[in-house]
Amino acid sequence: MYSQTEDTKANWTNVTVRILLVTTTLAISAYLMALIFWPIGFIAWLIIGVGGMLFFIVRQHARNSVYRCVECSNEFNISALADFFSPHTPNSKYLKCPKCYKQRWQPEINDTQQKV
Repeated sequence: MYSQTEDTKANWTNVTVRILLVTTTLAISAYLMALIFWPIGFIAWLIIGVGGMLFFIVRQHARNSVYRCVECSNEFNISALADFFSPHTPNSKYLKCPKCYKQRWQPEINDTQQKV
């Protein structure tokens, strides 16, 4: 059975430091690229910056999310690529279960549902 990462102060500190590091790096690189390669440098920075932040958010969500199959009750994680491209609602994703291979709207479970 897969489990979600606990929300601890160390985890929040780690995420905050990473976000600040990425934001600072993007701000400095944006300034330099805007000076040197205006306007193409700014557009490239915008695409790379937004894409990088989106990748970071999706990867974190994929690592910390657990889904339960509606058919066989199998609990499984998905890759960041599947997390990004699969259709979803706020509480479920359209996924194929790795155990029974049924493709359905699989609910995302949280810590309180996992302990039941």
